[in-house]
Amino acid sequence: MSEKNRVKCGCQCLFLTILVLLLPLQLSATDVFSVSSHEIVSLEGAWSIIKGDNPLYADPAYDDSGWEKIGVPDNGMWLFPGHTGVVWYRTRLFFPSNTKLQSMFIELGKISDVDECYFNGNLIGKTGSIEDKNSHSFDRLRFYHVPPELVRYGEENVLAVRVRGYLPDSLGLIWGTYNIGPARDFIRLLFKRYLVDVLAIGIYLFLAFYFFSFSLMKTTLFRHQRAFALTTLAAAVYLFCVGQVKYLFWDNFYVFHVVQYVVGMAGVAALLIYMRRVMFKRITVPDRVVVAVLLLSAMAVVVIGEIRYFTIPRVLWQLCILYIVFVGAGSSIEIIRKRYREYIFIAIAFSIIVASLLFEVLRAYSVVPDFDYLKVGLLGFIITVSFQLAEQFSVVHQIEQNLRIRLEDEILESTRELKDRNDTIENQLEIARLLQSRLLPDSNPAVGGLDIHARCIPMDKVGGDFYDYWQNDSGMFTVIIADVSGHGVPGAFLALITRNAFRNAVHMKLDPKAILSLTNSAILESTVQSHFVTGCICSVDTRTGHMRFANAGHPPPVLLEKTTGEVVELWSSGKPLGWLADPGLDLGEITLGETNRVFLYTDGVVECRNPGGELFGYERIRDFLLATKNKTPGECVDILMRELENFSGESSFEDDVTVFIMDPFPSA
Repeated sequence: MSEKNRVKCGCQCLFLTILVLLLPLQLSATDVFSVSSHEIVSLEGAWSIIKGDNPLYADPAYDDSGWEKIGVPDNGMWLFPGHTGVVWYRTRLFFPSNTKLQSMFIELGKISDVDECYFNGNLIGKTGSIEDKNSHSFDRLRFYHVPPELVRYGEENVLAVRVRGYLPDSLGLIWGTYNIGPARDFIRLLFKRYLVDVLAIGIYLFLAFYFFSFSLMKTTLFRHQRAFALTTLAAAVYLFCVGQVKYLFWDNFYVFHVVQYVVGMAGVAALLIYMRRVMFKRITVPDRVVVAVLLLSAMAVVVIGEIRYFTIPRVLWQLCILYIVFVGAGSSIEIIRKRYREYIFIAIAFSIIVASLLFEVLRAYSVVPDFDYLKVGLLGFIITVSFQLAEQFSVVHQIEQNLRIRLEDEILESTRELKDRNDTIENQLEIARLLQSRLLPDSNPAVGGLDIHARCIPMDKVGGDFYDYWQNDSGMFTVIIADVSGHGVPGAFLALITRNAFRNAVHMKLDPKAILSLTNSAILESTVQSHFVTGCICSVDTRTGHMRFANAGHPPPVLLEKTTGEVVELWSSGKPLGWLADPGLDLGEITLGETNRVFLYTDGVVECRNPGGELFGYERIRDFLLATKNKTPGECVDILMRELENFSGESSFEDDVTVFIMDPFPSA
């Protein structure tokens, strides 16, 4: 036999040995229990049982030698399958003489379903009502006081328990502990039991709140923490419903039983999700089927309304628990086989919960001794996982701290680099600003026969607007006003190209149309197609007042007749420079008189907006010209700038603003 087969065979033998050891103990050879005055004595062992109801069964003189024998605790259904009526249990107690004047209590564990307890033929207590079919007390522990006057000391006493069944799969004294002893010992025992339950529920609620709070932080573990928090919350509610603490608040068995089933099924679903999340695995199709079955089973429990018909949902629940056992065992084996040292706590936790769930299912069918496997298993599971999550959270927190420090250092370094780059750009912009300032005339030109005033206010340090002029010896004055696409350094360089092209052409004593054509060719040769320039050129003969003008996609010059108040736009066709080889320019002509005023501007004036989004527009320019017709050009420029600032509500504008005002007064 190979080594592998020997190991396999050994594991199988070990498993069978454990099962044999966990089988119900053999019935006690005696059915007489001796009571002690100084300790609690177990009443678990052989009792007599009979199916049917007869008040004489409580009589201590009644002969029960023909009754069946059953181990207590055990399910009476093994003897009387399908019986939901009344059964009687009897046993004998021996009270030594030294127990006189002792206050004694009898503890009867969980009974299915309601009962009456008789001592030497006298009713000493009951839980629920056997006659009331709607009365149920399946999971309630029984504690009955034994009146000293009913005890026959030094001889046998008869304890009889009348039980009415209800559920189709359980009957009689099935679970729990069965004892008799002094009242003081039972008080201490009850205090410990309630204290343990309250502490367990409190710990679970605290951990649920603790990890749910951390799950709100959206760390890499927030899904694990939230699934674990829901599992822990379900465990707290489940333990509250299956324990005895609930009866301190409300004596309604049915409501607690339904909540127990619903929360238990929800807890199993949450546990399954947590097992997948903690192993960083996706929810599989079988997982979804199990969750759906649990959901349907929980809904069925709520809708059915009769506890005796919970069998199918309960069996489905147990099958889902077995699936959880399979998943948890597989995860534990995977952790151990692949040596995931960081998940050793998870492997331990999964082993604990898997074992407790498996034994809880086996306990339901009386395959293993009665014990609160799930209560102990949940405590071990939750504490172990809490250590794991706390450790993981500490590691993740440290990693996040390191990443935060690293990120802050990188941000500081990036900030320094950006500052250096910004300083470089600022220096370049300053150079470009100085360059553009050289494009603009140092002062307003002093030209005989003309009164001229101009102003250019760029949006940025380096704008896209500019103006320039030239006067030759023959009295011809030529001015250009232009708007270059873009701002900053690119706009400044395009303006420089345009200005140089204008100066080269104006020296040839050409008309405005020809000057714009030559400028267009220079721009086409020096820039990319996406860049363009709008511009307007006016040439005035200062001796005669004759003015010729051409326009390349720019706002037209505005002519004001001061005497009549007439305002006219001097239109001439033409497309922006830099688009086409032939911009389609026209040449316009007009003779100016001393009552005329010529106003040139860029689109930054008409497109200035107020806070409401309204444009300054041409009509306001027209009104401005009429209102200031008696002012000098310099005064007009100052007034216009103030109006634009008041209109926009800002001291700076969204676009470059350039204006040029010219009044002719030909000399005699």
